[in-house]
Amino acid sequence: MVKSMNARITITAAGNKPVVLRMPEAVRIESSWRMLTDTATVTLPRRALAQMFELNDPTQLRNIFPTGAAIVIELGFNMQYTTEFTGYIVNVSDELPFTISCEDAMWLLKREKVNVVTRTTYLPDFIKSITKHKVKAVAPYTLGPLRFANTTAAQVLEFIQEKFKLYSYMDNGELVVGEIYADDTLVEPVDINLDFATGNNLAYEDRENEPIKVTAVSTLSTGKKLEVTVGDTDGVEQRVAHYNITSPAELKKLAQEDLRKFNVNRYTGHCEVYGDTVVKHGFKVNLSSELYPERDGLYYCDKTVVYFDSTPLYRREVGIDELVRS
Repeated sequence: MVKSMNARITITAAGNKPVVLRMPEAVRIESSWRMLTDTATVTLPRRALAQMFELNDPTQLRNIFPTGAAIVIELGFNMQYTTEFTGYIVNVSDELPFTISCEDAMWLLKREKVNVVTRTTYLPDFIKSITKHKVKAVAPYTLGPLRFANTTAAQVLEFIQEKFKLYSYMDNGELVVGEIYADDTLVEPVDINLDFATGNNLAYEDRENEPIKVTAVSTLSTGKKLEVTVGDTDGVEQRVAHYNITSPAELKKLAQEDLRKFNVNRYTGHCEVYGDTVVKHGFKVNLSSELYPERDGLYYCDKTVVYFDSTPLYRREVGIDELVRS
């Protein structure tokens, strides 16, 4: 069966009727819990658009696609669409090629002003106090005192990520803080047969005999830190963050479990599949191969990149992260 590629890009500016575009030259969408903000770039045929809107000057397209206009990108085969991106326009190019740069709902938090001082910080309450945006899930941690003046909600989330290794991202337009994979554990794993993948940049690492040490760091509610190190003292260090673990024995137990995970043979890198194999970060992917069945395993996906262009091409790059089980 021959598949035909389809795109439906809906742009809605305040006070205007939605504009639907169906023939982009290219689309690129990057999404990961590591990034804070998912991004999309849409390349469009500028002259055709100018004719479509009866404009003498193509730069006037900025008036049709203004900053802050809502955008929904749907891609698929044979008129079966997947919503790949929902967000807002942040920039429209003045030069060829004509491109629209977009960000997900984190763009709204970059515009929310924050002035706050706390003595102790229960994260779920704190997040709800700094943003009006809908919150889906927040890790139940208690952090030390925090002070932010003249900043934005997004900058606060960036600080929490850098300081405490608690990552934030948008899930279907709702904010998630600190819950990397727990959010999507009920989603059925996606099967990927590597023998039929459209691209493969995976490396299989034999880690059983590799010297590794794990340093587990627990951030206490006072802001102080408790550290425990296990494994080979001369090994490659892996640092893992924990919160409010006050018992050294309990922290050591967690560090030993992390060490076990790091010592398991596994894939690293990414593979590429057709676009209608829908995978999002946080999903589990079941990697298999008839050529190397001993390498089969269930992994978490930490990043996806979607490519769509008029060559024609519709592909999804799937980043492989933590091994769930081999």
